[in-house]
Amino acid sequence: MNEAARQSATIIGARCPFSQIDLAIIFDDDLCGLVEIMAVNDRIAYGELPGFPIGAGVENGVVVIGEIDEAPVLMLQGVATFYETGDPGLMSGPMETLSLLGVSAVLMIGPGHSVNPELQSGNFVVIADHINITGFDPLIGQADGVLDLTEAYDKRLMRRLKFAATTAVMPMIEGVMMWFSGPTYQTPAEARMARKLGADVIGWTIAPEAILARRCGLPFAGITLVTSFASGYAGGKPSLEQTSTALAANIGALKRLLKAFVRAG
Repeated sequence: MNEAARQSATIIGARCPFSQIDLAIIFDDDLCGLVEIMAVNDRIAYGELPGFPIGAGVENGVVVIGEIDEAPVLMLQGVATFYETGDPGLMSGPMETLSLLGVSAVLMIGPGHSVNPELQSGNFVVIADHINITGFDPLIGQADGVLDLTEAYDKRLMRRLKFAATTAVMPMIEGVMMWFSGPTYQTPAEARMARKLGADVIGWTIAPEAILARRCGLPFAGITLVTSFASGYAGGKPSLEQTSTALAANIGALKRLLKAFVRAG
């Protein structure tokens, strides 16, 4: 772990009233309403934390310290995406910090586009595995960059998520995500390729963070909210407006899921 992560862990630890943090939840600004389910103790801007990303996409990045149904939780509101920065490893600082804080589990939520005819806008997918054909990896250039990803997505957390979804009376399937760099949406040919290679959804996040979590020894799970079909697939024409609309429409369901997930811990 680098010195910046140690400094950030010290800062958060000094302002955190809990001896143990059960869960860290990572999401971008479009899902900032999720904080409403927390009893908030404190907020720390990313800019105050060494090694945390600042700039494009995370201008309002903040770590929220609090509780969900009396369970100690951190919410990391703000994700530095590859297409905005050109660096797939910018979330390494937050992951290292979470590891130093002894966080028990990490859950990341992000939007995605379906290449599975059975998955439509508003459906939730718990990620069982990912496919990365970009040629980019957050561990390129790292001395300890060789890493086994056989269990990048924690099976215990996946089972807990599916149980929580049942409790919250909302459908959720297990699926494979193909990670693309963005910022362009995939071509119809790329969407067809993704499906033929075994993907159910396409996304711009979660896969790099899963790799970084694995490197830090953090149990990790990812949820993709389907916001549309992928380009040219089943008539899909994804857009940022469509993504934001779908996320806003399903934030209530996500709140129910997170509360059920915490209770199932």
